[in-house]
Amino acid sequence: MTETYIVYENPAMQERLEVQAPIRSLVDVQELARELGIPDYTDLDGFQIRKAVVAIWACKHPERFAANESPEPFKVALFGGGAFKLHCPSANKGPFARKIGDVDFATLKENGKHLVEILCGLSDKCGNMFYHGIPATDKRFNALRAHSRYRLRTIKDLDANGVPLPGILDIFCDQLVFCHKLDVREELKEANGNCYTIGLENMLIAKAQMIKHAPKQTANLDQNRILGEFDDRHLLLGMETKDLQDVAAELLDHEIGDGPDKINLDVLGPKLKQNWGIWKTVTMNLRNMHQKLPSIISTFGGQKEQEQIIEERLAKILEAIDGRYAARKSLSLGKQWWEDVEEQAL
Repeated sequence: MTETYIVYENPAMQERLEVQAPIRSLVDVQELARELGIPDYTDLDGFQIRKAVVAIWACKHPERFAANESPEPFKVALFGGGAFKLHCPSANKGPFARKIGDVDFATLKENGKHLVEILCGLSDKCGNMFYHGIPATDKRFNALRAHSRYRLRTIKDLDANGVPLPGILDIFCDQLVFCHKLDVREELKEANGNCYTIGLENMLIAKAQMIKHAPKQTANLDQNRILGEFDDRHLLLGMETKDLQDVAAELLDHEIGDGPDKINLDVLGPKLKQNWGIWKTVTMNLRNMHQKLPSIISTFGGQKEQEQIIEERLAKILEAIDGRYAARKSLSLGKQWWEDVEEQAL
């Protein structure tokens, strides 16, 4: 009898998604990465990055995966931890490198259904290591979001015995929606030139738009996350440890300036200035990181020279977004200026 592994199970719906043993790849991921021009510094040993490379390659060859119509090649982009792996050498090796637990994609709304179809066809063509499926609950989730977001079930990683661990993959179309909305449509058109990411400026904003409040008596709070008081009973919490680690890698690797591999303040600033809420959250997070930088860098085992580079670049960003790109405060009936979300998987 063939052994199978469960990727998703819902007993109430009597629904189960499975893959057969053994878990394997039918493609040479390193060869695909070379074809795509993925930077040599990218650590392809990571399970999630291997999956991402195969998915990006498949979107350049959609005719091999489409069941009915054959769409033209289209662009997809990573955000979150996967994007930093592709765009930042320091996210792959050294004190700011970390293992990522998932990858998520952004694409143009008109390409969302094509990306879903391609991902669901990867298992047959590229090996069941790249399995993606959509149970009934996720079909409803996707339908309710009217082609703006999709959720699929996939393999997160393999344990020490080679058994697949269930995971989730999210696709966002045109904009990222977390504590704040971030429009990435224009950058998606240039994704290939941005190392298949949403661009350095959006990567930074997506990390720094994280905010929530928590009771003051919450145990084991990471002091580096505390932005200040929200009210008499609650503290404001910002970027998680992994977010700080990724942002540190980006700031270490990329100068402030105008160029394909630089953080452009004239791109970053206007995105924040047009919305007071996201401007306030991002500014608070980056100011907090700037103030606590010695502690943060020490947490990751970074060097003083690295801290100085990051500090200088953070200071330039804060000067710009606190100055010429400061947003005008908007009127609000409530005290909270963001949407509540679970800890973001970025």
